[in-house]
Amino acid sequence: MKLWQMTIALLFFSVNISNADVLKIQSVGSTSGTNLGAKTERPSRGMSKANVEKKYGQPITRKEPVGKNSKRKHHRGISRWVYNGYMVYFDDDYVIDTVSIKKKK
Repeated sequence: MKLWQMTIALLFFSVNISNADVLKIQSVGSTSGTNLGAKTERPSRGMSKANVEKKYGQPITRKEPVGKNSKRKHHRGISRWVYNGYMVYFDDDYVIDTVSIKKKK
């Protein structure tokens, strides 16, 4: 490649980079424990259902487990408990994640 072709290519790419858009994404928090940006404490990974209920009270709704595997005796599926503003996911009897629920407008 000749020098003038490289110069034109570099100028072309530098112009495109300098005009790039910036995408800002609002974080709503999707990890367990005390989330960055979250105002309320949430159940943390590894907590049992009994401990979650004892510490955070009765959920608004308990969703039935999905993904049960009859070949694996100890796997009862993934269940969800809905609380005000967040949802807790359980694998069998233990928390695997806590996710914020975005309110509908």
